[in-house]
Amino acid sequence: MSWIRLHRQIKSHWIWSDPKRLQWWIDILLCVNHAKNRVFIKGKLIDCARGQSVKSLDTWASEWKTTKKTVASFFRMLEKDRMITIENVTVSTRITVCKYDSYNGMVNADDPAHYPADDTAQETHTTTHSKRTLPPNNNDKEDKEDKEYSIAQFPFFWDAYGKKVDREKCFKKFKTLKREEIEAIKRTLPAYLQSTPEIQFRKNPLTYLNGKCWNDQPATPPPPPTKMVF
Repeated sequence: MSWIRLHRQIKSHWIWSDPKRLQWWIDILLCVNHAKNRVFIKGKLIDCARGQSVKSLDTWASEWKTTKKTVASFFRMLEKDRMITIENVTVSTRITVCKYDSYNGMVNADDPAHYPADDTAQETHTTTHSKRTLPPNNNDKEDKEDKEYSIAQFPFFWDAYGKKVDREKCFKKFKTLKREEIEAIKRTLPAYLQSTPEIQFRKNPLTYLNGKCWNDQPATPPPPPTKMVF
C-alpha cells in the first residue's frame, strides 16, 4: 500500500473548485514514479526519474476518458502554475511533478512502521511541512511574477529617466511595484520627460517612485520660444 500527502489548504487552491481536474491532479500524483527507472516505449528506452511520468497524452486521455487536446490544455495550466514541467521526448511526453517530495516523502511507504501513529501525529507532521505540501497559490505566483517583471523592466526605466541618482534605492523601490504600476509608468513617463527636457529640473527618480508621480496629471510641455523680429 502506498500513500501521498495532501494538506487541508488545498481547499483554497483553484484546482479544488474543479472536481474533474482535482481528480486528474491526484491521479498524476499517484501515477508518477516513486523511484527512478527506465521505460521501454516503441523500441526506445526513456529515462523516468522519481516524480516523473512518460505516459503519452493519448494514454492520459484514454484513462481520463477525455481528448488529447484537453489533456494538453490541462498540463499547460499546471505548468503555468508551476505544479509540473512538461518535456517532449522522442516517443512520448515526460511530465515532472514540482516538489514531488512534499507529496511523497523519502520514507518507504510500504512499511507500516513509517506511518504516523495516529491522526494527531499526521496533523503535526503535515503542519510542519505545510509550505511544501501545496502547489503555489495564485497570490504567491502573481507576487513572484510581478517581482520578476519589475526586475526586468528597471534598466529601461533607469535609462529613460536619465537623472541617475540613488540607483540602488531606486532599484529596491522599483522591485516592490506591481505590474499595473509599471505599465502606468510606461504610459505616462514620456510626457513627464518631455515636460522637463533639462534633466537637472526633473524630480529625483526616487522621489518620483515614492510619490507615485505617474498618477499626476502630465505637465504640458513648454511651447517653443517665439522668434522675435526687430
